[in-house]
Amino acid sequence: MADQFDPRYDAVFQRGFEPTGVPARIEVVEAPDPPTMHRVVEQLPEADPPAVVNSAEVAPHGINPYFVALWAIAVVFVVLGAWLYLSTLMISSSGTQEASRFFGLLGYVFGGPLVTIGLATIVGLVFVKAARLLGPRR
Repeated sequence: MADQFDPRYDAVFQRGFEPTGVPARIEVVEAPDPPTMHRVVEQLPEADPPAVVNSAEVAPHGINPYFVALWAIAVVFVVLGAWLYLSTLMISSSGTQEASRFFGLLGYVFGGPLVTIGLATIVGLVFVKAARLLGPRR
């Protein structure tokens, strides 16, 4: 069967290989202990205990500017989408010029998705705000 092996590859990794001898023993060697390092710990002078702070006096967390930007973008999307859609309705009933058809098409194409994305963003931001107010459960 050894003559059927592909000479380009080692016979051990080919189908039909049968080992002829006892496999070599693997000798386990213990790793040497790592070198020890001596640390010198200095004693720091005693510090005054921190003053007790009333929880009402603690500064509130800063407002996340990205959160505010998302709220603004969501409102702009809803207002812009509604305006596009409503203006499309008015343009389509008033005339048949090429420009009015083009802007009418833009309103139909982008008005609905803008309103949908804006409302979905608002719903997501409300959920994020609610999760932050509940805080982590312990």
